[in-house]
Amino acid sequence: MMLIGTCAEQVAETVQRVSDAARPKEVEVKFGVKLTGEAGALIAKTGTEAHMEVTLKWTGKKSA
Repeated sequence: MMLIGTCAEQVAETVQRVSDAARPKEVEVKFGVKLTGEAGALIAKTGTEAHMEVTLKWTGKKSA
């Protein structure tokens, strides 16, 4: 869970560095982790997959 907190903090810090005019109205961060395991007669195999998805949303007046 510490890794997720660190990643979230880095996303927040990055967004804060964007100028007010270009900063998104909303930021959504999704984390996913998949753990797999397999055991055979003599061989064992494990695996881990992880991903992070960041969605940025802007709202405002449409240009005419």
